[in-house]
Amino acid sequence: MYSNSDDIQAAGSDTRPPMLDRTDYESWSQRIRLYYKESQLYDEFERFKMLPGEIINEYYVRFHKLVNDMRNIRMTMPNIQLNSKFVNNMSPEWDKFVTIVKLNKGLKETNHEQLYAYLKQHEKHVAQDRLIIERITPPTNDSLAFVSSVQPYSQPSQSRLFQ
Repeated sequence: MYSNSDDIQAAGSDTRPPMLDRTDYESWSQRIRLYYKESQLYDEFERFKMLPGEIINEYYVRFHKLVNDMRNIRMTMPNIQLNSKFVNNMSPEWDKFVTIVKLNKGLKETNHEQLYAYLKQHEKHVAQDRLIIERITPPTNDSLAFVSSVQPYSQPSQSRLFQ
């Protein structure tokens, strides 16, 4: 008659999942680590955006490092997806230059290095725009306080216009 321990030993030898088999454990362990690394990089890619106050060079270096990490583990992504992520997640002061890039450069044919080189040329304009916005914007983050401090524009009445 068999005991429970005999059943467990018999079941463990033939029905063990292949990843737990001692001869295949190392290859499965590598696969699991690779899957974990891929999922981390996908998450980082999905959340990637330009940080407030970040200059384009810092943004590009962070993005390029992420793309290199993805390539190191043989993750592939279409060029258009990489380029779209690069230009669509820049801060708002870059919007007009991003629009020009999308219209003139095309996101399929170029790569993010070329997009960076083109956008880098306009960094002085963006810095000037940023300074102008900072001068205009009040120091408070309370938008209601800003609205209440602005004098309402009153349109002249029709009767005054024709007098």
